[in-house]
Amino acid sequence: MTAGESLAILRNEDLEQKLATARWDLQAVRGEIAWARQRGEGSAVVKNLGRRDRIDREIAILMQRLEDLRLLAPADGVVVTPRLEDRVGSYLDVGEAFCEIIGMDGFHARMPIREARLDRVRPGQEVDLIFIAYPFRSFRGRVAALAPVSRGGEGVEGEDPGIPEFTEFDVIVEIEDPAERIKSGMGGKARIRVGRATIAGRVGRAFQRWVGSRVW
Repeated sequence: MTAGESLAILRNEDLEQKLATARWDLQAVRGEIAWARQRGEGSAVVKNLGRRDRIDREIAILMQRLEDLRLLAPADGVVVTPRLEDRVGSYLDVGEAFCEIIGMDGFHARMPIREARLDRVRPGQEVDLIFIAYPFRSFRGRVAALAPVSRGGEGVEGEDPGIPEFTEFDVIVEIEDPAERIKSGMGGKARIRVGRATIAGRVGRAFQRWVGSRVW
């Protein structure tokens, strides 16, 4: 998500109705101007030209107000509000936040995680990363957020291939790299540290396996 990119378009039925009415009035007054000119009624032409100009200004204002209903990203970042698609068709009160965007200072990686494993993921958890360009060097990171967009997956290395259907979510990982060796586009593997597994925590152990990740 880049600064200025469209996040959502709000609807205001009252404004839309006013705009439709103003456009109808504009067509009507143009017809009256043409009719008055045909009959040589100069005063009627002048009067309706004034009406036309006022309606033109009203339409411009209404169109700008409707354009202002487009929500734009204020800065570069990643939308981390979950299930944002559920807000389609809902009402947004004055002053209400639509979504949260985290900044993209430094390097981040997207880490695909199956939906069934998400209950153990928490912001701030430590992450170990190994990149293809540095196969013998481990990098540290932390979970920054969970991307709200999900997708169907075809398999994640290290996971049980016997699970037929599943959904993946992207975990956003903030990477520590003081020497700035990591470059955008690098691929590699990552694992989230969720603490010691217990008898009731078999799902948690799955996070200790390496899964694919990519820097941007």
